[in-house]
Amino acid sequence: MLASLHWIQDFIKLAEAPADVAHRLTMAGIEVEGVERPGAGNAGVIVGQVRAAEQIPGKSLLACRVFDGNSERSVVCGDTTIRKGESVAYAPPGSSVNGREMGARNFGEVLSEGMLCSLADMGLEQKSDDVLRLKGTAGTPLENLVDLTDEVWELNITPNRADCLSHWGVARELSAVLGRRAAFPKIRLKESGPAISAGVQVEDVEGCSLYVARVIRGVKVGPSPLWVRLRLERAGVRAINNVVDATNLVLLELGQPLHAFDLDRLNGGGVIVRRA
Repeated sequence: MLASLHWIQDFIKLAEAPADVAHRLTMAGIEVEGVERPGAGNAGVIVGQVRAAEQIPGKSLLACRVFDGNSERSVVCGDTTIRKGESVAYAPPGSSVNGREMGARNFGEVLSEGMLCSLADMGLEQKSDDVLRLKGTAGTPLENLVDLTDEVWELNITPNRADCLSHWGVARELSAVLGRRAAFPKIRLKESGPAISAGVQVEDVEGCSLYVARVIRGVKVGPSPLWVRLRLERAGVRAINNVVDATNLVLLELGQPLHAFDLDRLNGGGVIVRRA
């Protein structure tokens, strides 16, 4: 299991060095087999504002003018969806992207001073084709907007410790190991509108003692916020869309499997739980 240290720290305060906490957890039976720092190889990446973006004749590349907070830079980019006015992740010469030092490079007659970065370029996502769009003023350091200091622990969870197959479960275990209180945020659910009937019929009570469903209206399917995508990625799960990602986020946080259905497409408007 992959666990994000910062995610665990949502539930328990850890004043000790991460290595010490990992050792204590290992000695308690939850072995930390490996440690990764996904954002450690990035330094000096900032927010850049695209002032111009034009197709380079004969190539699937854009010649961009990017404002770095002080001056405009010439940057060649392979993401042809970039548009004037957008704020993006920009690595100027002298910066480091996933351990690679950036410099200036000629693309034919066009000079590229650094690069525009995707999450994959920075080692923060397995695959991403688009340059990372950001909300921030030009020149703002990337670390002010994106968590680059997190640690990811690879945990060896034994079959008898399924209670630790979630970030909340690991935090609760650390609470016992360190003698410190772990607390889950209070959830206040606000319901509105008329009651909606969505039937749940459990035919195999022995195999499934409880199945609970809730109807949510007004959902617009689209990309998840950046922080959600990064949390899923660090836990080894690929982001799909906001609905699927929400169910996976709860699974990784609480250990509770969830599934989202389109109510309009459910035959009979409900869920039947039975043997296959």
